[in-house]
Amino acid sequence: MNARFARATLLLAVLAATAHADRGADMIPTVANSDYYVTLRPRGDSGIFSVRDRLKPGLQELSPRVGKSVRNVLRRGFQKKYKKELPYLTCLVEILAAGGDAGISILAKQFKGEGKRPELRKVIAEELGKCGDDRALSSLLKMTHDKEPDVAAAAVTACAPYAKVPEKRRKAAVKALIEHYRKTGDRAAGKDRDAPPMRMYLALRGPMNATLKAFTGADGLESPDAWKAWFAENSTKKWE
Repeated sequence: MNARFARATLLLAVLAATAHADRGADMIPTVANSDYYVTLRPRGDSGIFSVRDRLKPGLQELSPRVGKSVRNVLRRGFQKKYKKELPYLTCLVEILAAGGDAGISILAKQFKGEGKRPELRKVIAEELGKCGDDRALSSLLKMTHDKEPDVAAAAVTACAPYAKVPEKRRKAAVKALIEHYRKTGDRAAGKDRDAPPMRMYLALRGPMNATLKAFTGADGLESPDAWKAWFAENSTKKWE
């Protein structure tokens, strides 16, 4: 195992050394990426915080070749064989979420593959909401349909920072959220409070109302039917 890590580190060092001379910005992230391999070892978790701090700020500025290499290496940390805990995985998510469209795409795929780790799916949704890149919105809208109430609610909340996207996208997002809210309410109707459909509705109700208000500016609407009626009246109007 140690020989394997040594070879991987050497490979990344060579990649750093052969990076274009006029792309000096590639050098620090690539060397940090080699340090990342050390964190994959047992008891190497603490080093991930330093790696995150060095990689995250300039990930979008890397050359395409180096950026792709960095992202591919980072994805390895999600593999279950490394047995990494949530704080470590959160650092990986933070780095990738800062990596523009390519990083967002990786996290969207990772979200789908994390059926048995809802806590990681929740972190992915939360970080996509924090990254400030509105290209994350379409992925977040899909994540609102997660089977775990806490994850779905986190995804709804994470949509709110993108409430000022262009009007066409805003209206499409609002329409999708209201339809999801309405269907969730319909499935919960008449169910006991502890029944799964009601648990989902109760988890989504607050985040849905808050996020829809952020997108529309409408106040005092607190039910799926109220939002559906508002949208029917306002969908063709110009939104500020």
